[in-house]
Amino acid sequence: MKGEILVVKPSPSLGWIIVLGSAIICFMPLWLLLLFQPPVRMFLIALPAILSGSGIGIFSTYVF
Repeated sequence: MKGEILVVKPSPSLGWIIVLGSAIICFMPLWLLLLFQPPVRMFLIALPAILSGSGIGIFSTYVF
């Protein structure tokens, strides 16, 4: 026992799955808009949701 060093390695973290899921949810309005290409009026109505969702998604991706 003398001179032996016990090395304990932590298990891999799965926290990146939560961050990825949050980013996908936050970017969803932007992706839907790019996919379906609605008329300009619908774009202007959805713009606040797109900007806030994209902002939260970018913030979450880089902070966490």
